[in-house]
Amino acid sequence: MRSIRIKKTEVTSNRTASLRFREEVEPIARVERTEIKMSKRQKIREIIDARIERGETLEEIKTTAKLNETEIKIVDTYIMQDEPMKLSEVAERIRRKYVTVNLCLVRIENKLLGRDPLYHLKRKYYNMSKEQLRSAVRETGAKNRNELGNCNTILCRVALERGVLDSVLPSRLPDRQAELRESIAKTSDIKRKKILEILEPLECEVLHAVKANDEEKIKSTKEKHGIGDSEFKRIVQKLIKIINDNHRISQTRKLRATIRKLGIKKISEIGRELTNDELLVLDKLGLTDKPERMVIVAGILGKTREGARQVESRLLKKLEEVAKHA
Repeated sequence: MRSIRIKKTEVTSNRTASLRFREEVEPIARVERTEIKMSKRQKIREIIDARIERGETLEEIKTTAKLNETEIKIVDTYIMQDEPMKLSEVAERIRRKYVTVNLCLVRIENKLLGRDPLYHLKRKYYNMSKEQLRSAVRETGAKNRNELGNCNTILCRVALERGVLDSVLPSRLPDRQAELRESIAKTSDIKRKKILEILEPLECEVLHAVKANDEEKIKSTKEKHGIGDSEFKRIVQKLIKIINDNHRISQTRKLRATIRKLGIKKISEIGRELTNDELLVLDKLGLTDKPERMVIVAGILGKTREGARQVESRLLKKLEEVAKHA
């Protein structure tokens, strides 16, 4: 191996060049960086001042722009001050990192202009054509949407917004209705009868509509009860859990099923023998279309959630005894 020798004159010349760079170029770069930060502040201040001239107050601007707590602090302590501080001082005062303050300035500008808060990151992909965006998605090498989201969240969001993602990575959502039909087919007749007794009237209708595999029946069920697609999917998912025994049947569900079995007349007769706490639980959990949450019932009773559950279990036992003799 040949050893490479460097002349001393070359080393000294490199050192002098680096020293000259530090002395001449670095101060200019610092000034430019501070000017960029100042211009960002001035730009935001101009936007706010223009909106104030139109008749809006500062508080209205904050609420309409949906600024978070940190962004509001930056507006008050940095942007709206006549003598601005350094960003490092602002970061110390609001107890945030310097980088966070810098990012918040960009987000504030985007929000005030009515743009997406992440517009500065998405702009690169917004400027691309749809074909370029598709190739960018393919270049990531992601096999599905989850992988793409983990690899490049911003690209995933923009591709979804612009309707490009379906052509490259189509969504493969599970068919819940088919899954429910399979679960019904696997269950025995005895178990099916027990499940139907526990279910709410709406859940029974959804179950029969999905079992029939009739789109018109499903549509009429949605229109009759005024539920959307998301609510319908949630009910279907809940039914799958109940049928597959993955979902523990709640005490409230058993209570409501027992009340439906007895009927309103029988319940009114039993009501004389119940305590005030049991009557309240009966009213809030059993006789309403939408039962209240246990936390709210416990608050009305002045008990803990466990105390309210004990009242509910006592009431359920009394009603089940009446149902046996009926």
